[in-house]
Amino acid sequence: MQVYSFPYGPLASNMYLFSIDSDFYLVDPSVSPEVFLAKSDFDESIFSKIKAIFLTHAHFDHVFYCEEWEKLTNAEFFIHESDLKSLSEP
Repeated sequence: MQVYSFPYGPLASNMYLFSIDSDFYLVDPSVSPEVFLAKSDFDESIFSKIKAIFLTHAHFDHVFYCEEWEKLTNAEFFIHESDLKSLSEP
């Protein structure tokens, strides 16, 4: 497993990308996919390799770009059920 850390976003929140074999898993996407590409060494092919996106909590800096990530990756999202309501009712 390889772990990449990206201190991005309005609060410099840590966004993580894990790789296991050729699959990737994103944790707390704190910036848009466009900004991620501009600030990382990855190219657009990474989007098709992301299998799941994990949200540790529903603060705005972790969930604001979820819709964009979902459209590009078609990855499944995971969040604790107590934070689920925050995604539709900020």
